[in-house]
Amino acid sequence: MMKWNCGRLTPACFRDMRRKAEKSRVFIVDDHAMFRDGIRQVIDLEPDLMVCGDAPSVDEALRGIGESKPDLVIVDVSLAGAQRPRSHQGHQE
Repeated sequence: MMKWNCGRLTPACFRDMRRKAEKSRVFIVDDHAMFRDGIRQVIDLEPDLMVCGDAPSVDEALRGIGESKPDLVIVDVSLAGAQRPRSHQGHQE
């Protein structure tokens, strides 16, 4: 059972309740389509997760992440073009 840490039912409390009830959004970045599809199938089995997008390259990932605003990004660390950690404006590394 989920507990809400709200002393009173305020707009901020309702926003907190809605955020906790929503599924976490996941974005997948890998240059192998079969791997992306497999990860998507595993994530689809989880009731509190949903795939909001995927990309085969760093450039496409940055565009997709900017558009879809995921909570979590799964990245192939050996992906071509990903020589060093990069951050996307508004997202944590």
